[in-house]
Amino acid sequence: MIIISGGQTGVDRAALDVAAKLGLKSGGWCPRGRLAEDGPLHPDYPLRETLAETPEQRTVWNTFDSDATLIIAPREGALQGGSRLALQTAKQYGRPALVAAPEGLEEAASWLDSLSGVRLLNIAGPRASEWHGAYPAATAFLTALLEGRVRDPVSLPRVLITGGSGFLARHLVEAAPSGWEVYVTTRRGGGGAAGAAAELSDPAEVGSLFASVQPSVVIHTAYGARYGDRDIVAATRHVASAARGVGARLIHISSDMVLDGESAPFEESAEPAPVHEYGRWKSSAEALAREAGTATSIVRISLLTRFSPPDPRTEWVLSGLRGEVKCELFTDELRTPTLVEDAARQVWEIVGLGGTAEGVWHLANPEAVSRYALGCLVAAAYDLDPRLLVASSLQQSRAVRPRDLRLLTARADRRLPTRSRTLSELVSECRAQTRSNFN
Repeated sequence: MIIISGGQTGVDRAALDVAAKLGLKSGGWCPRGRLAEDGPLHPDYPLRETLAETPEQRTVWNTFDSDATLIIAPREGALQGGSRLALQTAKQYGRPALVAAPEGLEEAASWLDSLSGVRLLNIAGPRASEWHGAYPAATAFLTALLEGRVRDPVSLPRVLITGGSGFLARHLVEAAPSGWEVYVTTRRGGGGAAGAAAELSDPAEVGSLFASVQPSVVIHTAYGARYGDRDIVAATRHVASAARGVGARLIHISSDMVLDGESAPFEESAEPAPVHEYGRWKSSAEALAREAGTATSIVRISLLTRFSPPDPRTEWVLSGLRGEVKCELFTDELRTPTLVEDAARQVWEIVGLGGTAEGVWHLANPEAVSRYALGCLVAAAYDLDPRLLVASSLQQSRAVRPRDLRLLTARADRRLPTRSRTLSELVSECRAQTRSNFN
């Protein structure tokens, strides 16, 4: 069993300390900056930072990521703050939850024994300022509850991420929930987690890889825009077949470019009708993923973006804004660029939904912009003059590309805890970070 906690004073901190004392693994999310009521968390606590400084995101993520949530609170009085939010989140996403008073040890033990397959137990409760004596009470309670479970076997979910050197894959590794075994594959091996070299267009290499790793989930991000028949179509055919062979769920990362751009905005039910070569490759890959005969989620994502530090496309725009290169950007091609950290987190949330996540998902921010407008937003984020950008158009270039790829995200809005941040928020965050770097 792995103990999940947000690290706040009181019950959260007791959970982490008891886990360390009993030799149990622990983890979880804490607010950006590792903020807690008594100051920044000590680096020895194995927690990772969320995207937000406020604690609500931490509470929701820890509850969603876990198999069950135990809330320890005094019997008198209603739950408040993060404890109440944890209970609401557990109910919303169908996670088992129990509110237990310190004298309710027998009830908690029976509840925990009644749950099968609990690998990740989220422990929450009032902070020290809300419940005087929370830490010692929770410490005694959890020591008695968990002591006999120290040697319980833990069967960790095992995920294989293809394309481990790619932009999205790197962020998927960073955003992986606590307790998941993550393997990545690249052509050269490595990639920031347990990694292996594999040529995905070679069915023998793919079969050997899957036989060795035996993943329960595959997140297929690998692609190549230059040799798409090999690096998109053939690679997907072999990955999907191997996933079926080991009984793994397949999360296939696709693109808005599979759509024709003529009937926007597009719902998840929109059928592929590509007009661009890359879109045709990705459309063929979607079909192969659908036909694989294994549980499959197809995730269409628009332009993946990061302002600070900049992704390669944003860095090229910055070079244009600095006068180093000529940067021509279309004014008449609409997309819904998505911040890569948000997309990575949402992909993990799709994984966390289990078998109910099959089918098509759209991940995109709610603000549709042209490539030129996106360049102007980059200029605003870095206080640079957008007049150095060159406005161009699909009509002038005679390029055959979909002109309006606005995505609707009703399914993600309804079922995923993480909300994709707007580009306006991204500009504000980048400006604030830039100012702080100069202070």
